[in-house]
Amino acid sequence: MVDRKFHEYKAIKRYGKLIQQNSRKLSDKRFYRPIFRMHLTNK
Repeated sequence: MVDRKFHEYKAIKRYGKLIQQNSRKLSDKRFYRPIFRMHLTNK
């Protein structure tokens, strides 16, 4: 449980940086949420 939460936390931080970088290019931020959820639920 703890190990999986830590892995998700690392993934969230990594994706958070990508989202911050790309949010200026893409106007629709809602585009990220479905992909982000799919990534977490896949693993």
